[in-house]
Amino acid sequence: MIIAALLGAFLILFSAKAIYGIAFITAFRTLFLLARLPMGNYGYSAEGFLTLAIIGVGLVYVLLHREAFKGVFIWPFVIFLVWCVLTLIVAEDTTNYAKKLARLIGYFFLYLTVFHLSQDRSNRKILTGAFIVSALITVIPTVYVYHLAPEEYMRLVYGVEEGLSEVGIMPKNNFGFYCCYMLLFLVHLYSIGNFKSSKVLVVAVLAILATGLVLSFTRTAWVGFVAALPVLILSCRHKARLLAPILAVLLIAVSLFPILRYGAYQDIFEKKEYGFSSFHFRVAYAWPASIKAFQEKPTMGWGLGNDLYAISHTTKLKYTSHSDYLLVLVETGIVGLFLYLCLLGALFWRTISSIGASPDERTRALCVSALAVFVAYLVGSSGEHLLQTPGATGQMITILAMAHGATRAAKGIKTSLVTVPKRLRCSTTSRGGNVLPI
Repeated sequence: MIIAALLGAFLILFSAKAIYGIAFITAFRTLFLLARLPMGNYGYSAEGFLTLAIIGVGLVYVLLHREAFKGVFIWPFVIFLVWCVLTLIVAEDTTNYAKKLARLIGYFFLYLTVFHLSQDRSNRKILTGAFIVSALITVIPTVYVYHLAPEEYMRLVYGVEEGLSEVGIMPKNNFGFYCCYMLLFLVHLYSIGNFKSSKVLVVAVLAILATGLVLSFTRTAWVGFVAALPVLILSCRHKARLLAPILAVLLIAVSLFPILRYGAYQDIFEKKEYGFSSFHFRVAYAWPASIKAFQEKPTMGWGLGNDLYAISHTTKLKYTSHSDYLLVLVETGIVGLFLYLCLLGALFWRTISSIGASPDERTRALCVSALAVFVAYLVGSSGEHLLQTPGATGQMITILAMAHGATRAAKGIKTSLVTVPKRLRCSTTSRGGNVLPI
């Protein structure tokens, strides 16, 4: 019933106006992850049905506006998807294959739809507001649950991948990277605000997100956040404006250091009851198992979404690689990994190019925050599965599409995933307005 209500609301809003539908799923993505329907050996969340809905409405939307996508270089994404489709030939777990393929196709149509909608500045305002709503309704319940029963919260989440789902939040690593991406998005958003009220709102949301990042117990998300901060600092023209939000984040981290010590560092090198530490498990078991699985089928891999089957079949382990790049290597082989890296490189270059092509300071700030989010994704992918992390990665795709669409709207700029704009730096326009109109 909940799944039907969520999907119905999305379809109705999208039919009324496309931006309303996209804003709805951006704001309430957490609810789509929590609502689940058990079917056979797999549980299907509302997010899975939402993915199918995005593919359907996205395809129709792209066809109706196909003229607007001329000159948009999407071949890196298309070629990678085609190769993923071909891996059905070698896939054993076809159900999981279909789920993972649908998710990637959903990302593709989400990117194209948001890209086109974000060419209108008013639509970017709506999406920015949706991100703030999403942060509030996702993180506040987590902080509240921890405040009520900290020991029970830590018992559920400590070392347990799905622990946060038991307290009404998305899975642990998904939640950690969600907080990481939202922090990076809002930190720079603060730097362009000129009204005190809007800055106070953003700092308050930043404090809540920083608390959520600590309580997620996701070490790789913290590393990704720290690695992306230099992007914000070096690219910001008003570096002093970043001081307040960054200090707020650091103060939260310091005040919750005992939680960090218990939930983050204790099990990295110390052996637990099952015989190995977190670091030892990855180095001695998970990563070697992934390489062994790859060596058996190096060209096409084991099929998209078949990493668990591959590793359990070759090494009798029940754990995956804990690395996005090794995950792609096992599932789609060396060809798939090469195509995936080409896609990431194209997106990275397109995002960097957008900064220089920005027509005003607000658009530039959006592009810088998108680059920081993407850097956090690239760094985090070295340790966790992010390509198939629906909540966090869906938000990252939306932010990238917003940035790319914003520069597409600038007059005289050719949009391409790999084309460097002719004009590398544009003049700054009015600096007025509040924090939301980016």
